[in-house]
Amino acid sequence: MTARNLCYFNGVEIDDIPIECLIQKIQSKAFPPFSFIVTPNIDHFYRLDVHENAGFINAYKNATLRVCDSRITQKLSILEKSPIKNVVPGSDLTRMLLASEWARINRILLVGASHEEAETIREKYKLSNFQHYSPPMGFIKCEHEILKCIELIKSANADITFLAVGSPQQEILADRVHKSLTGNINSGSVMLCIGASFDFLSGKIIRAPLFVQKLHMEWLFRALSDPKRLVPRYWKNFTWILTYISKKALSKTNKH
Repeated sequence: MTARNLCYFNGVEIDDIPIECLIQKIQSKAFPPFSFIVTPNIDHFYRLDVHENAGFINAYKNATLRVCDSRITQKLSILEKSPIKNVVPGSDLTRMLLASEWARINRILLVGASHEEAETIREKYKLSNFQHYSPPMGFIKCEHEILKCIELIKSANADITFLAVGSPQQEILADRVHKSLTGNINSGSVMLCIGASFDFLSGKIIRAPLFVQKLHMEWLFRALSDPKRLVPRYWKNFTWILTYISKKALSKTNKH
């Protein structure tokens, strides 16, 4: 791998890489076997700060790359020593990979999402070598189910594996796969933790219009679409943002 352009946001190492360059690296197999990429957003930073889940924290430490998923994070990063230049939304990354000619001729594995969503994606992007497995709800609490996923990912011999089982489950699973296979195998797919990307791409969930995304208001569009589930989450994220800004302002005041 070439030298990495690193930034830090709230103490978390971020790979500041354009989405096109990341896609090229994935398609050219520039990563070691069973590397995994996480796409941090404000909700992830909140959970990392409150130490909500030890497995999630370890996964972030062990991830091969951490790319900025959030335009809000990018704007807030002006308070850091090295502001983040590139935003890599997980949904855009997934869509661009699937829409490429590369995806139509290479092996793809999707872990998560429903059978109906998987079939919609297969047909929409004309994927000829596409495997899908949907683990049961709560699988991350069952060692047997985790080992079943690990064995499936190992045996699939895919060129790319999309983990769409929600956070923090997907990051924890990626870390378990990475740990179990590192040093024991010479080839393997890169794993992408992409959350609800397949929900958007299959049409199950409508993504905010592009102008809303550019206004950094996609979170509001999503919150209004599922207020019972998302409003409490976004409220916690909002209070975390205020705390983050306050800490940065206090730090600068103390330096002067």
